[in-house]
Amino acid sequence: MLADLWVMVLILIGVSIWVYYGVRQYFKEPEPMENVYLSDRFPQDDDVIAMIEQAGYEIIGGKYFVPLSFSVDHHGAEANRLWIDMIVRREGSWYPVRIIRERMHIEWSASGMRKHWSAYFAIYPDCDGIIIVDMVEQRLRVVRMEWGDPQT
Repeated sequence: MLADLWVMVLILIGVSIWVYYGVRQYFKEPEPMENVYLSDRFPQDDDVIAMIEQAGYEIIGGKYFVPLSFSVDHHGAEANRLWIDMIVRREGSWYPVRIIRERMHIEWSASGMRKHWSAYFAIYPDCDGIIIVDMVEQRLRVVRMEWGDPQT
């Protein structure tokens, strides 16, 4: 009888420790936008702001860049920047925004989109897409990308 009580106490202690670490891990999870930098350098282009707001998005962050560095065979790190024109949100979802002007040629094929936008998805895997403000065509485009399983 006493042995059964000790076994029950040990099981109760084990379950309590498991629940404690589970709850602790749950509250430790970052919020989707917790690691997103929000700049106060908002765009000065009224047409862009009007297009974004008419589509129902709220501008929550301004222009900034993410520095990138590339090296090949440990020789000469090449610096580059990945620009984000603003961060917007709508209905609990958030999106980095890029403004496309006339001088920027964007290829809208799958390979062209991979070249232009996959770095944004790699940096912000929690975003719900990338909003492209196309000033030439005066329209918004939402680019989404899904990662598939590797195949041979």
